[in-house]
Amino acid sequence: MSRWKWTVAYLMLMALIALAAGLCGRYGSGKTCEMDGQELSPGLRVDLKMADGSGYAFCSIACARRWLDRQPDTLANEAVVRDALSGEPLDAYVAFFVRSKVVTNPTNGNNIHAFQYRTDAMEHVRRFRGQLIADPFEVE
Repeated sequence: MSRWKWTVAYLMLMALIALAAGLCGRYGSGKTCEMDGQELSPGLRVDLKMADGSGYAFCSIACARRWLDRQPDTLANEAVVRDALSGEPLDAYVAFFVRSKVVTNPTNGNNIHAFQYRTDAMEHVRRFRGQLIADPFEVE
């Protein structure tokens, strides 16, 4: 193989590596769910901050809730969910939650969705035969 072909092959390989690294940086967070080890999706991620200051990240509301249920005498001090439409972070305290037939994660069966606006939540209820539910992270 001539030097020119080696140079072209090398440059193509470097371009492919750069493209792969860019895609991983954009779509792959590199972090995994504390409950089931799945990669975190930016649009579904849930972050819990505990009373002791420790923080945990989850792939869905279902995983975060299951993890909390398994922690003896541990309460989340703060829960940040993602708006189902925009993916923007949202304090669970002000979110509207809907349980519906739409499953966002087949592995864990998550069918709970958070919405920033009540109108969006009610539209989801209407379209997907859901129901409004209480904040799953609310302390009783």
